[in-house]
Amino acid sequence: MTTVLILIGVGLVVYLFRKKKNSESQTTGRQENKFHSKINQLYFPDRVDTITWHIDAIDKGFKNGDLGLVNLSYAKLIESIRQQNENEKGKYDDALKTVKVEYSEFRDIYNLEYPQQFLPPTERKKKSAITKSDTLSISERKDLTSYLIVDNNAVTDIRTLFDILGNADGFNREFWITDKGEAKLLTKLLSVYSFSINTQNFNTLVDKANRFIKKMRKEAPHYWDEFPLYSITDLSESYPLNIKTDIVQKLQSLNISERLYFFDFSFGKYWTGQSSSQTRNIGLDEKQAIKKLVKLDLFSESNDAESVLDIVGKRELKEFADGVGFELKKSWTVEKMFDHAMTTDQGKDFLKSFVSTKQIWRFNNKYKEDFDSIVANQAKVKVIADLICMV
Repeated sequence: MTTVLILIGVGLVVYLFRKKKNSESQTTGRQENKFHSKINQLYFPDRVDTITWHIDAIDKGFKNGDLGLVNLSYAKLIESIRQQNENEKGKYDDALKTVKVEYSEFRDIYNLEYPQQFLPPTERKKKSAITKSDTLSISERKDLTSYLIVDNNAVTDIRTLFDILGNADGFNREFWITDKGEAKLLTKLLSVYSFSINTQNFNTLVDKANRFIKKMRKEAPHYWDEFPLYSITDLSESYPLNIKTDIVQKLQSLNISERLYFFDFSFGKYWTGQSSSQTRNIGLDEKQAIKKLVKLDLFSESNDAESVLDIVGKRELKEFADGVGFELKKSWTVEKMFDHAMTTDQGKDFLKSFVSTKQIWRFNNKYKEDFDSIVANQAKVKVIADLICMV
């Protein structure tokens, strides 16, 4: 068996600290440590650096008596482990449950809330029912067409996304602008349209977004202090697409979940068809979606040996090689492993054998240049998507 859940490696240790003894220690901001971590060691190969960073932040927060940092870092840690669990097809369910239980105990002891921006979508909807929105008031709010000059289908896409995610009324949609927020989904939807903006009306959105960020800097400074304010001067009046093929028409023909699923393919030539958690949260039938992408000639099924360069990490490739008796060095990159394998018939057979265990899709190279252009355009469109979240 492969050592997937070996309890070695990264330690999730939250150190204990002495109780405060006098009023002077209280003025330093240090908190009495009433919390005892039950986590010893867990192993997460792909996201180890991210997980370690959040563990260190938790440690730092306890050392400085900064429970706000500890609280926020726990939420980020859970998100990192959750993503690792998805990558490993549920192999870390127990580890994720353990961390969630510990985090719940921590918040109960110190009477802290789960950071709103990291709440799972279903819980966020429940919370939104009792939380005042910081998006535009009814008197301030205008129709989307007051802000965007764009194809009617794009407006429909935006409204549909709002409805699917339970934010049609605007409650808590301002949190979508965070690093892992749903504004990224809105960006992808908009990126297949050319559009222009009403700069005067966008001023209102800029002001509203900045008021929200300034308020959050007071409530959660460790996250929001470095979050930049928006400026109307950063916006362009128009966002044209310069595309040579019919890829835009094909992408516009997809429904929201199918289009977002397409953008889960982000680089290279090959894809396993794995969707992101955000895409699945809005409802997705992967099998039907990939069939549609194939029918549109965007992808085709492949068994190319070179696909390993895009679809696998070196750990998985090394473990498979060990299982079939083909020698690869642990220190090698995937590229080095591939180059070495291609020098012999045995190596080529090894690659062929590995690829046969996967379902692999090859992107139609005809659309590569236009696809790269659309993805590059998303960086510009993101600020527009952020501000639309304020409507």
